[in-house]
Amino acid sequence: MKTGSCSDVGRTRERNEDALVVLRLPGSSQPELHLLGVADGMGGHRAGEVAAALAIDTARKWVEDHHGPRDAEGLRALLVRLFNDAEKNVLDQARRDPSLDGMGTTLTVSLICGGMVAVGHVGDSRAYLLRGDRLEFLTEDHSVAGELIREGTLSREEARSHPGRNILTRALGMQGEIEAFTGCFAVREKDWIILCSDGLTAVVSDEEIFSTVKGSAEPQEACHSLVDLANQRGGPDNITVVAAVIEEADMGDRDESEPVSERRGDIVDR
Repeated sequence: MKTGSCSDVGRTRERNEDALVVLRLPGSSQPELHLLGVADGMGGHRAGEVAAALAIDTARKWVEDHHGPRDAEGLRALLVRLFNDAEKNVLDQARRDPSLDGMGTTLTVSLICGGMVAVGHVGDSRAYLLRGDRLEFLTEDHSVAGELIREGTLSREEARSHPGRNILTRALGMQGEIEAFTGCFAVREKDWIILCSDGLTAVVSDEEIFSTVKGSAEPQEACHSLVDLANQRGGPDNITVVAAVIEEADMGDRDESEPVSERRGDIVDR
């Protein structure tokens, strides 16, 4: 599998409050495991930057320390614990430092292993699957506009300019129980997995993401091209993109036309 990543402050912000991770863990008795992650922080002075870094560091730690099975259920269980700990770390840090009160962050991670991708998500960063001539959503925005899309009262195109597009309904650091999405999907050779913050999707359409990735020879080229395109549109926010292309997928006896498993709205208990 080949990977790429790029993060940029954009044209209007003074500080980059996005964070990312790309991590490869070799396999011996188990398949090789790849972690991709994007976090988009929010809060007052430097608070968003701290929250995003905490979330990504937590994701990295949990995956590096994970010695459980690398199958669908094992990876889903890892995601639940990862999001649980990330939420705790963000809240604990805010309690220790009053200047960080109210900080929060989105977190979208994918674990790619043995012909499948496990996805964990909260907030309005996104994960996409590009397969052949289709770009599919692996996540849904946890925002006011996203809720209206799911209710059928707002189209995705209308959501791009809706005043509720930036009002999050779920994020790490919000008080109360966090509800994260987890899902596990089959992947094929030549599939692309793309993760990004809303600094990209606010100004670059899904169709443009598709055409840019399809026109790129390598994931690193795709990431740079997408960030450049967002900056050409004014770069009103921090922009972060992580991408991977599957070169070999060990599908075994699995029907690769169907998801391995899918769970929406799993509760992450604190």
